Amino acid sequence: MIPTETTDACWEVELGVIIGRDARNVSVEQAVEHVFGYTVINDVTALDEMRDSMDTWTCPMTLLKNYETFCPMGPEVVLTDELPDAGQVGQRTIVNGVVRQDGSMADCWFTVSEIVSWLSSRFTLRAGDLISTGTPPGIAGMAPGDEVVCEIDGVGRLVNPVVAGWQS
Repeated sequence: MIPTETTDACWEVELGVIIGRDARNVSVEQAVEHVFGYTVINDVTALDEMRDSMDTWTCPMTLLKNYETFCPMGPEVVLTDELPDAGQVGQRTIVNGVVRQDGSMADCWFTVSEIVSWLSSRFTLRAGDLISTGTPPGIAGMAPGDEVVCEIDGVGRLVNPVVAGWQS
């Protein structure tokens, strides 16, 4: 659902990393030992609010991603041993039947292991925590009536209809 407060919500296909056991100050080499599995995330963002707030910093970046319904995920979880090389998986977004993003985790700035290690150096990651890793180039706005499909090779396919929302 797109709330009435935003006029430019966009989709972002991202690999979701599910933590399986607590991680604190883990090395890059040890990081994947703390990962339970992976899922597909559509990391929806209110881009217009980001543009409006960048000059004044009145709206923290995290609020742009936290409207109700803005982080659909799933529908499956793939265990780490079923996807031994998450760093190379293809990612794509298809909007109304047209491929709009087509990349891979190799396009991201950081690997899954680097992300888990870095985050664990700042706070303890707990079993069940979910990390959204980043998106390939090509994000764009969506509108009510669109169908957004986020796919990650070896992980799954998430299909979301886009509808007009509510005033919060």
